[in-house]
Amino acid sequence: MPAEQERIVIVGDGHAGVQLADSLRTEGWVGAITLVGEDPDHPYQKPPLSKELSGGGRLEPLPLRGPEFFAEQRIDHLRRCRVTEIDRAARTVRLDGDEHRSTGLRYDRLILATGAENRALEVPGCRIDGVVQLRTLADAAAIHAR
Repeated sequence: MPAEQERIVIVGDGHAGVQLADSLRTEGWVGAITLVGEDPDHPYQKPPLSKELSGGGRLEPLPLRGPEFFAEQRIDHLRRCRVTEIDRAARTVRLDGDEHRSTGLRYDRLILATGAENRALEVPGCRIDGVVQLRTLADAAAIHAR
């Protein structure tokens, strides 16, 4: 198969996934790149979310790349999508929240760059008002609103 017909699917649109897509294009990858992420927002830097809140700064995420980057680099970015199944034999991933839910998204190469998730705090008092977690822009907005 010619390289321009090959598809790489990157699961995870955080820092690692976005940087990988950028590096692939920089290094000359000409095939299709699809970046899949659960977050509804454009990929942003997560560490500054807590810094901006503690310093009384404005609640605006710092993008990992500008919105035009994905179009210019021919990177399909699927947001609000969760991978529900990987079929290695068929080389497809099924996505919840996307048109590929039933058919699966075809790939030639699959990269899992899902990052980490907060561990739920399971100690006495963890469910009282004011005990919150901070991982996403939505979490930061909820804290800021409080």
